[in-house]
Amino acid sequence: MRAYSLAPPGDPTDGPARAEIALEGALETARDTTPVLVTDALQELGWLDRFTDLFLGGIAALASADAVDDLRTRGLQHLHEHLAPDAVARLIADLDVRLRRFAFPLAIDIVAATAPDLGHRYFIGQRVFVRAQVPYPMLAEYPDLVTAGHLAGHLRPTGRHRDVDLTHPVGSVSLWAALAPVQAGNSIEIVVDHDRAPIVPTFAPGDLCLFQSDSVHASVENHTKETRVSVGVRVLASTHLRYGPGNHWRPYADARLLGTPLASLATVRSRCTTAALRRWRFRRRWERQQRAADRPDTPSLKR
Repeated sequence: MRAYSLAPPGDPTDGPARAEIALEGALETARDTTPVLVTDALQELGWLDRFTDLFLGGIAALASADAVDDLRTRGLQHLHEHLAPDAVARLIADLDVRLRRFAFPLAIDIVAATAPDLGHRYFIGQRVFVRAQVPYPMLAEYPDLVTAGHLAGHLRPTGRHRDVDLTHPVGSVSLWAALAPVQAGNSIEIVVDHDRAPIVPTFAPGDLCLFQSDSVHASVENHTKETRVSVGVRVLASTHLRYGPGNHWRPYADARLLGTPLASLATVRSRCTTAALRRWRFRRRWERQQRAADRPDTPSLKR
């Protein structure tokens, strides 16, 4: 693994400026609002083949064995050649559930490599974010997918935003890893200086980007001929947990308690927050509205 800090390009048509830094300082650099690219991270940490196999296992239930063999050979970026967008949405929903148990071990491995001096003084978001953004023109025939809130940023692009405004903890860091090649035309963009062009990294399979979630960022609308396939987790490199505004609270676990007899209490601090109460009230109200409209199975808040 090698770590590189990323800066806005001098010319908007160029890729981001890169400077090699110590791998052990990567998380702290990202926390200080400078994005970092770590090459070959998932390979060296033993996660790339594991996640690829999980994706292929999910695809096997939706497509033919020949499709799985083709994707194993040619790469997950060709996913859309075998699955229509609605099937990709089902794949994302299935993997979202199946991969949650990997959120803690994945984050722990990344933090140990990129911030070994931090010890266990951090929180981990209790979810692996699964993203398979198909070429955007394919969504034209699927208006329900274009408006489904839970697919924003997963199947389809999302506009510029800050995760803190979506109720993630203040100062959290996004750990965003590619499972297939990512080009500038289907990547993410990170704004660190509003007077300069955004940072748009490119990725080889297994590369990892660390960036502060409070930074403005977005999906690049995918007009390439490839699907952008990635996974991600979020961590807060602090023992002080404070959520942003909004109704999208998610539990974060105290890493100091994981792997101990008190592991079952790891998310208690997260659950005893006003953000958690807001989410509970919001969800109760939303579920009443769905029942009143005879739409009890609408999935938008199930994930």
